[in-house]
Amino acid sequence: MRDAPVLLVFDVDGTISPLPPRDGSGEPMWASPVSEAVLAALHDLTTPPNVLVGWVTSWSPGMVRSLVEKRLDGRLDGRHLHDDDDWAPGWRARAVTKEVARVDARAVVWFDDMAVRATLMRTLERAGLSPAALVFRPDEYVGITMRQARRAAKFVEYALASVY
Repeated sequence: MRDAPVLLVFDVDGTISPLPPRDGSGEPMWASPVSEAVLAALHDLTTPPNVLVGWVTSWSPGMVRSLVEKRLDGRLDGRHLHDDDDWAPGWRARAVTKEVARVDARAVVWFDDMAVRATLMRTLERAGLSPAALVFRPDEYVGITMRQARRAAKFVEYALASVY
């Protein structure tokens, strides 16, 4: 299990990119990604060779690629995760679970303003998987905070150092 990876999973809207107040037109305005300090801290989490990144979002793979390349300066590059029915309840947890199984992850950290830890844990259990799991549900108007990034860093450090 020593070489098994840690999987970091991100959503976009409300997580990497906080939702701004509506502009009065009924449509949310595009927001910038979370602060540079938070992005740098998250990027630092991905530097060990056995840390993988996944994106679980309703955004298309091309939109995620554009976000990573143009807005995140190539940081947090990873696979686009999906489920057979990306709109059915629990699809995000199923997509995360499929990726945990695919890469045989020892641990998973999931950042998503719509994440439900209990759903992820049930889905992992039904699949016969038992990685260590840390789930963050950022405030959708704030996105991932530095405090959450630091907590994730401690979790990843512990997961990478553990032999189980």
